[in-house]
Amino acid sequence: MGALALLLFLVLRLFAVQAGVGAGIVGDDGASCFTACLAAAGVRNVTTRGSPGYGAALGASIQNLRFAGAGAPKPAAVVAPASLEELRAAVRCARAAGLVVRLRSGGHSYEGLSYTTEDRSAFAVVDLAALDGVRVDASRGTAWVEAGATLGQLRPVPERVTAFAANRPGSAESVARLVSAWQRVAPRLPVELYVSAFVGAGLPESSNRTTAGVSVTFKGLYLGPSHEALRILAGI
Repeated sequence: MGALALLLFLVLRLFAVQAGVGAGIVGDDGASCFTACLAAAGVRNVTTRGSPGYGAALGASIQNLRFAGAGAPKPAAVVAPASLEELRAAVRCARAAGLVVRLRSGGHSYEGLSYTTEDRSAFAVVDLAALDGVRVDASRGTAWVEAGATLGQLRPVPERVTAFAANRPGSAESVARLVSAWQRVAPRLPVELYVSAFVGAGLPESSNRTTAGVSVTFKGLYLGPSHEALRILAGI
């Protein structure tokens, strides 16, 4: 539908939201009004709560499992705009439906700011993964990077790369010593070698996820062959 139809929908929805707020009506998190508005704007990549693909769409980039559990607030819908026009429409429709907007880019968001809320307000996740364009103007020394771009798109990647993960369980004190060592070593590694640390109980890489013991998992990525990565790590 055209821009006029979308404008009329937003105006009518604005009056409905104001009336609902005055009467203390929450509704179904505004999901139905939100999706109707998106349909009017021609936005098709929308996954609502209860849809078969909802869990996969929401969990596509959740890095902190604390916010993936059943008790964490969940969005009314996950929208993946394919263009700037669809992004604008998603924000306008969310506002008209009374939903808080959570923008999810290509990063990690360990704090959960991209896919949950602290005050349990009704919200929608707008996933910017498709908006990952990178434009470089070498003559002017400038570059434009869209929010969905990831590090792999910004840095040339060699033909061979090395990835690894190592889990180390232990007491709280021993795990703390390992993390302390990682904090000292990681900043001194060459830019081609990235090593992160995840601490918790029942981590996916743990040999026994049913126990309550704590462990740390080190995950690494090296832009080169494994023997070079081993040589760097051996020299630390």
